[in-house]
Amino acid sequence: MAAAGDPAHSAPALPGGPEPQVYAHHPPGLTQVIALVFVAVGPGADAARAVAALSALAALLLLARLLWLECGPEAAGYGALAAAAQPMLSIYGAHVDVQGAPVLALSLATLLGYRRWLAGGSAMALLVPAAAASALDWYGLYVPVLCALHLLLTRPARRGAAIGLALFSLALFAAWLAWLASLPGQSLGEVLGSARVRVAGALEDSARAAAHLSAWWSDTNRLMPGWPALLAAAAALAAGWLRAPAAGAMVRPVLGMRALLALLLLPPVLHAAAFPAGTVLHDYWLFGLPPALAAAAALLALRLRPVVAVLALGLLLLPGVVGAREVLARRDDLPETVGRALAAHTAPGDLVLTNFNCSPLVPGGAGDEHVDKVLEVLWASDRSVRGLVGTAEGVGLDEALRRLPAARWFLLTPWPPGPQPGLAEALAGRAGEPPVRLSESPAVDLFRLAR
Repeated sequence: MAAAGDPAHSAPALPGGPEPQVYAHHPPGLTQVIALVFVAVGPGADAARAVAALSALAALLLLARLLWLECGPEAAGYGALAAAAQPMLSIYGAHVDVQGAPVLALSLATLLGYRRWLAGGSAMALLVPAAAASALDWYGLYVPVLCALHLLLTRPARRGAAIGLALFSLALFAAWLAWLASLPGQSLGEVLGSARVRVAGALEDSARAAAHLSAWWSDTNRLMPGWPALLAAAAALAAGWLRAPAAGAMVRPVLGMRALLALLLLPPVLHAAAFPAGTVLHDYWLFGLPPALAAAAALLALRLRPVVAVLALGLLLLPGVVGAREVLARRDDLPETVGRALAAHTAPGDLVLTNFNCSPLVPGGAGDEHVDKVLEVLWASDRSVRGLVGTAEGVGLDEALRRLPAARWFLLTPWPPGPQPGLAEALAGRAGEPPVRLSESPAVDLFRLAR
């Protein structure tokens, strides 16, 4: 935000207005990395997405490297092809979220560092990426904890090192937890309770949960073609129910393919088991699954002749391309377009009222919040916006103008929860001129309110 020149929407809408609320349930590493990129190349959506996209490419290369070291170059090639065929990695790889490609890439780097350490290398190859991954998201702690468990079970003589690695992981967790709890307006209970609140809220309505589950099933099959069968194969290979092909003659395995598959598979499975409602609500929460699915596909492909293996993996590529096209077709550029138009028609410092859910005004004046929804509007416009005006959930237009007499604009949008009947007519009566049409389909109008 500082790199963008202290945007208006990062500060209270008016002196004495609601202070911004920070979503401080995750470590801050990704935000800091993106801020540094903004300082280097300037703020923008493409700059933020570049962090995620480059991380997705790094994840692909790290997965190929792990498969090469443990099974050989053929497995690396097959695994890279299978992973690239999954839109969850190739498309959602550019999805900017704490749970996404950056923490996945560092988790794979942690696993690669663990292998190097077991082979006699420096422990820093493991500890540094583990610490960096934990700074991006809690998900980054799965791999070091599982590596400690693997070390304890497979190398009893190194029990002390396993316990040390587990304590290191616990220290990272405690450090980030304490830091988040120390932030203004935060507490230990707030941070620890965030997952519980999310689960309870998501499972309240069984009909809504069923609808989400149905959509989730369709979306995950678009994002990871064949994932149920590949997941079953990965589990069977890791458990030893299916025999993994032998490593190449020039390969010196350290982990073994069963252990590697288990260490790839367990983080996303444990994540989904720990947060089932979140996984249903957000299909991208399975972002960690593609490497395990790709590794399983690679091992299955090794059983086939090379030409047949490539053709078989092509069966994943075709639905992957179709799924990617469907995902890309959902892109909505309207909010950013509206934001840029809003910036063109208003001045810095102008206060804009709107009916969509952003920094809402609530009846009675108590409980005003700072909730950024449809973020592209705020980012592209760099204006102070107060929402839920003229809606059933918020305040009426008269009360909003009484409480915020400096407001001179109203952005009328189709976004939830939608305006109450008659709002457009009331705005027309208060406007000194016809509204500016910022979008035709759907209609988005900007009214200049008479002084």
